[in-house]
Amino acid sequence: MANSSLLQDSNPAHGAPASLEACPLCSGSQLRWFDLDYRGTPIFSCGTCEMRFVNPQPSLEALHQLYADYDGTQGPDAGAHRTPRQERRRQRNQKRFPGELKHAYNFQLIERYAAPGRLLSIGCGSGTDLKVARARGWQVEGLEIDPGLARQTTEQTGCQVSHGNLLDFATEGALYDCVYMNHVLEHALAPGDWLRKVHSLLSPSGVMWIACPNIDSLSNRTKTLMGRLSLKAYRGKHYASWHHLFFFSPRHLARLLEKQYGFSVIHAQGELRPSQHGAMGVRERAYQALPNLKSCFQLIARKA
Repeated sequence: MANSSLLQDSNPAHGAPASLEACPLCSGSQLRWFDLDYRGTPIFSCGTCEMRFVNPQPSLEALHQLYADYDGTQGPDAGAHRTPRQERRRQRNQKRFPGELKHAYNFQLIERYAAPGRLLSIGCGSGTDLKVARARGWQVEGLEIDPGLARQTTEQTGCQVSHGNLLDFATEGALYDCVYMNHVLEHALAPGDWLRKVHSLLSPSGVMWIACPNIDSLSNRTKTLMGRLSLKAYRGKHYASWHHLFFFSPRHLARLLEKQYGFSVIHAQGELRPSQHGAMGVRERAYQALPNLKSCFQLIARKA
């Protein structure tokens, strides 16, 4: 099957995709085929830690080209196959669950475990999270891979936003009390190296916030099965492999964080999208007990 994704582009100017021989998260060598999406992208699983990922991986040059003008809406899976009804629902949800409300809930959750202090948001985009955190008393900084977006966000928010690769980032002040990664870890070429870097940037009692798609959610498990049974028109569309490289679940990620990366997981739940109304406490307890009810999850880990 032809593959039009930039992330699998074989153009020499972008660099050749790299086939993985070991798991980038646990270094396990028992890699096995897991699935194939409708664009021909192979998904592999690690027999040791059970993480799943695109294999081969794109080149760093291809990623830089993608994120130079990335806004989360481009790409072959970002809406090309969305029905009018699905598009109306998406727009309705954007109004019901504005970004400010979502980030305010996230920081309210974080503040159960850490008082407002120094914050680094990795992949802060337009800076909505920075503005919300600053209003709550955090000393905020952002990091973006694209210099143009970093400059624009700094100008529009008045918050300090650096640009560059996280692995090259060096703090110019004290360590951070919180590192915030809201739907960014699944995009990283080397998520294990990112987690080690975050650990080094945190203060002794610092916390890390992660939100990611949940590959083991009831919805995603059903989509995977239906794709294998040829019951879906676009097999594996839920992987969004045009920009998602790794596929996490709360159980597997929590185990890795505690066994290999020096963190203690203190909170995990299905991702809660707060609205202006609703029994938050009831929903929280349900999503903590059954995180796979939701297609995304939220996790807080403390530096151990």
